[in-house]
Amino acid sequence: EVGTEVAREIGAEHVVLTNFPGAVPGTKTLADMFRYNAYQLFNATARWRAYGGLVRQLEDELSRLKSQNTLLLGLTVGLAVLAVAEALLLIAWRRRA
Repeated sequence: EVGTEVAREIGAEHVVLTNFPGAVPGTKTLADMFRYNAYQLFNATARWRAYGGLVRQLEDELSRLKSQNTLLLGLTVGLAVLAVAEALLLIAWRRRA
């Protein structure tokens, strides 16, 4: 429980290994225990690599969306300023007419 929480906080993969044959079902012998531990480590490494790739993809997508958001905000502000300027010109033109 503590190991899971620590791993979650630091962004690590939590792996439970055993050092007693028979402590986990299917690990009756020392060789079975070593296979179990190796399997746990290999799976954790694969998950960690997969999550790392996913995180990189999400960071790239976030960066792209931030850039797009900045561009759209700039266009909106520019068009708002243009609309106000046009309104002021129309008001001035109507007063002269």
